[in-house]
Amino acid sequence: MKARFAARPGVPWLASALVLLFASPALAGPAEADDGQPLPPPAPPPPTVVTPAPAETPAPPPTKEPPKVAGVQLQIASGPAAQGSSWRGDAAIAQSLKLGFRFKELIAIDALTRLGYGIVDDRVLTYLSLGTTIYGRIGPVRPYGRLALVHQHEEPTSAVRNDPFGALFGVGDGIRHRGGVGSALGVDVIVAKGQSAQFVLGADMNGTWFPDPRGPAIYYGGGLWAGLDYTL
Repeated sequence: MKARFAARPGVPWLASALVLLFASPALAGPAEADDGQPLPPPAPPPPTVVTPAPAETPAPPPTKEPPKVAGVQLQIASGPAAQGSSWRGDAAIAQSLKLGFRFKELIAIDALTRLGYGIVDDRVLTYLSLGTTIYGRIGPVRPYGRLALVHQHEEPTSAVRNDPFGALFGVGDGIRHRGGVGSALGVDVIVAKGQSAQFVLGADMNGTWFPDPRGPAIYYGGGLWAGLDYTL
């Protein structure tokens, strides 16, 4: 065949194409092993294993920050009070004032004073106390308990009229000086709050015991409060 195509000049490209065509593996038939047996078909490719994507772990819920606790607060409060005593038929009304410092919204050192009037003996009552108050915390509600040392002046209104300045400073005539122990249970409620201050309304029940015989041994009653807690 080579000689035939070689004898026809002018078509060498045709001869080359025919040689390549018949020499192509696709036309040569199945491949054979050395012993003349056809080779086995190639092994199929391994199956593709699809690994599922790991399930997304849900994000933990946002943690709620605990409420901030003030370090030191200045406390100022005032309000009316009504009391009875161990004397029969006795009653008193008074105006109270409280000033204190509270630490970590838990414990306070405070001074409380009342200026009032008692029916029996037509007397003026000046109440002075220094004590400690322990506070709880239930949302905006602040329950508390107080224990204090008390000094009280009791004097007839006539002595106050005769010597008002002496009565004011506890050095006038006719003043009965008394010492005792006082306690109170109460609650404050935060009704308005700013960046550094909070306005509270409250109420309490209180009592005082005096061991001397110069007046009623026991006073008991309650009061209402409006106050301001200012963070220093």
